[in-house]
Amino acid sequence: MFGMSQSSSTSSRSPLPQQEYELHVPTKKDFVGLCELQDLAFEEKRGWCQPITDCRTSYQHAYEFYSQSFPDKLQHCRIIVDNGVVIGGCQLQFPGDPGDMSFCADGMRRDIHEGDTYAYVEWIACHPDHTGKGIGSVLLQWAMEYCRQMGLRTLSLQVGGSNERAIQLYERHGFVTATQPGDDCIDIYCLGPVYVYCCLGFKHHSLVYMERRLMDAPTTSEFDEDDDVENERSFKDGNKKC
Repeated sequence: MFGMSQSSSTSSRSPLPQQEYELHVPTKKDFVGLCELQDLAFEEKRGWCQPITDCRTSYQHAYEFYSQSFPDKLQHCRIIVDNGVVIGGCQLQFPGDPGDMSFCADGMRRDIHEGDTYAYVEWIACHPDHTGKGIGSVLLQWAMEYCRQMGLRTLSLQVGGSNERAIQLYERHGFVTATQPGDDCIDIYCLGPVYVYCCLGFKHHSLVYMERRLMDAPTTSEFDEDDDVENERSFKDGNKKC
C-alpha cells in the first residue's frame, strides 16, 4: 500500500492533546476533497504507469465509478473532515470489491474473491498539514475493528521495504510480516523489484506484505495518540498480489 508525504518522527514533537475524530462514509459531495487528499499524499509515489498531470481526475473517476456501480465499496471507506477539508482517509477492499480503479493498468489491481476471509488496505492517508495528530492510528483502528465486526479474519497491507518507520509502526499495531500466496523467487528477487521501482515513484525496490489477525485486535487504549501511519497505497504487482 502506498503514498503519504514523509512526516518527521513523532518522538521529536511535543505531545498533542487528545483529539476525537468523527469518521464517516464519503458521499458525492466529499469526492473532490477526498481526491485532493490522495493527490497530496501520493504525489511522491507517482510512477511511469500513472498519469502525472491528471492523477486527481483519475481518483475522482474511480470514486464516481464506485458510487454508480459498486456502492458497497464506498461503505468500506472512511474519511475525517475538519472545517470542510478532508484531512484523513482509508479505503479497504473487501471480498467481491473491485480493485483500485484509479490505477491505469488492470494488472495493478488486487483480486479478492467472494468467500475470501480477509480485507486489504488499498490506501491510508493523512493530509500533510495534519500529521502527528494520531489520525493514522484512528483510521487503522477503525479498519481493524470494522473488518472484525464484518466477520473477516485478517487485515493485510503493504508498505515500502525501505520505509522502516512505517514498518515499525504497523508492528506496534500488531501487524506481522508474511509471505503472500503465489510469491516465488522470480517474483520476489527479479521481476517484483523492477515493477515496484517503476510504479512507485522510483523510490522503493520492494514491498513488505503484512497481516493482522483480527481475533486479537487491540482496544483503543493500546494506541498511542500521536502515532501516525505513513501514507500508503497498494497495488497488484504483475501476475502476483502485492
